[in-house]
Amino acid sequence: MKKIFLISFTDNGQALAEKITCGLNQKEMEAQAFRCGNPLSLSAFASQGFRKAGALIFVGAMGIAIRAIAPHVVSKVKDPAVVVIDEKGNNAISVLSGHLGGGNELTQLVAEITGANPVITTATDVQGVFAIDLWTKKNNCKILRPDRIKVISAALLSGEKVDFVSDYEISGQVPKNVELRVLRGQKEDKVESCTSEVCFGERANVLVSIDKTKIENAKEKCLVAVPQIAYLGVGCRKGTTEHAIEECFEEFMRKSGISADAICLVCSIDLKKDEEGLISFCKKHELEFKTFSAEQLSAVEGEFSGSNFVQKITGVDNVCERSAICGSGGIIVNRKMAKNGVTMAIATAHVNLDWRL
Repeated sequence: MKKIFLISFTDNGQALAEKITCGLNQKEMEAQAFRCGNPLSLSAFASQGFRKAGALIFVGAMGIAIRAIAPHVVSKVKDPAVVVIDEKGNNAISVLSGHLGGGNELTQLVAEITGANPVITTATDVQGVFAIDLWTKKNNCKILRPDRIKVISAALLSGEKVDFVSDYEISGQVPKNVELRVLRGQKEDKVESCTSEVCFGERANVLVSIDKTKIENAKEKCLVAVPQIAYLGVGCRKGTTEHAIEECFEEFMRKSGISADAICLVCSIDLKKDEEGLISFCKKHELEFKTFSAEQLSAVEGEFSGSNFVQKITGVDNVCERSAICGSGGIIVNRKMAKNGVTMAIATAHVNLDWRL
């Protein structure tokens, strides 16, 4: 989780906020407490919190929190977690983004630190029913068609069956009323075709895949969960523009069988850590950027599309493929493509999906 911001309004509330902050920091979570008006006003706290924090904790009345966050609420996919705890520490209440934002989990943690009663109101938690949004978060999957979350949850809460079609094996016991069909195990030679007609009937359904064609065929009829396992390795000449990188990326992804939504990290050599065009590209696509030294890249074993010119400039024969493997710890699935002085490759990490939450 990103930073956690806390705000209090009284001396008692401030003491409790400091206790919670200390407890969270001891668990290696980055928490920061504010007293309302010093230095931030309530509106500034909410505004900055929604832009910069992964969670907000209000130590005070529920009404204060609701009024403060109301202008900033967008969707369960984008909103930070919001938790309210009264200043005596009696009740800790999950208010917003209980699953995807981690609000319910944070509420339990705050209750553990303070001795408060955790108040969780999400229907799937109350009824003990499988929660698809929590499952995707725990298994590091990106949700396409998040509007389908409520469809899946409503079906399960009503005792209806849900078709769960996955390209990957899922460990653990299949939840009640979930009917799993695995299209592909760990062997790439066992891929079945998947059209909306083949995979899905009229029931509420889920597809777990990074396959671009399967996702395109199914996304209008189901919730798509895309495992974040693709690592984009990038090499480029000094001074390469964002536009040149974007053009290469668009062509590269058109030729790739992998959905761009599966990409979780852009990787390169440390010589590119301040490359403005590459940094701007990552910001545009909301992707993290990580670099590796020439020594780290050279240590990667395997066969790569080497270049004497690249070796002379960087100290390593290939940047894009080697950095993608360094980032993922996996295997190359899309080898080097070059355009506009930019090279790209994709490697994927091993998938470990689990029903257990």
